[in-house]
Amino acid sequence: MRSLLQQSEQAESSERSHPALLSERTLALIEAANRLGESLELAPQPDSPDVLELLRAFMAILRQLERDMAALQKAQNQDDKLERKLLADFARRQRADLHFHEDQLQFLDLTAQQRLMLGLNHSLQRLEAWAWLNSQRPHPPELEAMLRQLGQRQIAVI
Repeated sequence: MRSLLQQSEQAESSERSHPALLSERTLALIEAANRLGESLELAPQPDSPDVLELLRAFMAILRQLERDMAALQKAQNQDDKLERKLLADFARRQRADLHFHEDQLQFLDLTAQQRLMLGLNHSLQRLEAWAWLNSQRPHPPELEAMLRQLGQRQIAVI
């Protein structure tokens, strides 16, 4: 490119000194520059089919990338939602287990006497329920005597 400029400048300076002779050289130089300009593509033209194809292909790639990224984000969101659900379920189960174990520890902390009293109270409640049910129907005299004896034994134990 520089050589063309230098040749052009030389041609102009020599044209001033020999106008008839150098005008042919100038015309030849201009023709050579035009041929070179036609064969070289220094910058692509925006309306060139090659540039349009490249832009279309680039836009298609960008659209596909956007679709792929959206699908990936959707899958990631679903995975995150499932993970949160599993963690919440696990936390709920852990809390239930913790409460159960706390109750068991509290029960084990009771002294032997307290456990005995709980057992006796439970037996007494069952016996009272049984006695109430049986008191609602007529009994033979032998059974009533046995019930009185049983009631006296309970009072002695307590």
